[in-house]
Amino acid sequence: MNHRLFLTLILLSWISMFFGTSYVQIMPLFADMLQSGERGFGLLISATGVGSIIGNLFITRYQDSRKLGIMMLSSAAMAPFFLLGFSLVAWILSGTSGVFWLACCFAILNSAFSSVFLVSSMTVLQIKVPDAFRGRVMGIHSISFGMMTMGGLSAGVLASQFSAPVAVIIGAIVVLSSVIWEF
Repeated sequence: MNHRLFLTLILLSWISMFFGTSYVQIMPLFADMLQSGERGFGLLISATGVGSIIGNLFITRYQDSRKLGIMMLSSAAMAPFFLLGFSLVAWILSGTSGVFWLACCFAILNSAFSSVFLVSSMTVLQIKVPDAFRGRVMGIHSISFGMMTMGGLSAGVLASQFSAPVAVIIGAIVVLSSVIWEF
């Protein structure tokens, strides 16, 4: 049994959900920055949903465990870059023509890569964990889903102290650092 692999995947999932998806909780701040109003807020939130669907559909093509591992690692590394792009575009280019749609593209790509990582990590755990431990390990892994809303609290605190982009940039750096540290 590969305890290090299990621990790494679970911790990365928790960190990714806590720091890497918390921007969704403070999306109204980004909608304000991008001067897009309620309609823009709805579109930004929808962009994250579209990205998740794309990522989930994409990952269904990879059943070979070696390719799945490569997809998992590359998506874990790419998601924070698109999150950085989202924050920087909203922060630096807000008010510029077309920047709203660029922010939507970054949100789609971040969500797609985040979904690829999350689904592939769950798949690898289900394949590699012995039957006797699978329920417990997957239960511990599912804590990831609660991490998103808890991360929203920390993002909100950081956004109130600094700004929404700074909160998200800090989260993206934490996620990227954890990916580099673990692999």
